[in-house]
Amino acid sequence: MTNGAGSGTAATAVAVVPDLFFQSKIREAARISGVPLVIAATEEALSEALAAGGVGVVILSLDSPSPDPFRILSIVRERGGARTVGFLSHVLEDLRDRAIAAGCDRVLAKGAFARGLPEILVEMASQPMERNP
Repeated sequence: MTNGAGSGTAATAVAVVPDLFFQSKIREAARISGVPLVIAATEEALSEALAAGGVGVVILSLDSPSPDPFRILSIVRERGGARTVGFLSHVLEDLRDRAIAAGCDRVLAKGAFARGLPEILVEMASQPMERNP
């Protein structure tokens, strides 16, 4: 688990994203937007970050086979308190529908996710949760 740069009052963002290209994009967006970031490579690292508190958003790659994105959604749902934003290839509509049904708060195509990343981080990490368990 690695900590990214960031300060201020924004909640921490946790990225469960094995793709190094997207990790780099997320790190840079977090730095620019001042949102603290933790990269969690495993379910255990995610659980540790959630247990530490202050997590506002969990970012996950929905079309990555490992760690299992649906297990990640389940862990976040069990712990409560954090929003989820997932990204995937725009052609995977079935996967998009499954992610929404599994409780992913926002699902975006990779291109839209990459383009709007700084704004997504700020919005998702700063707004209070309104989800009902």
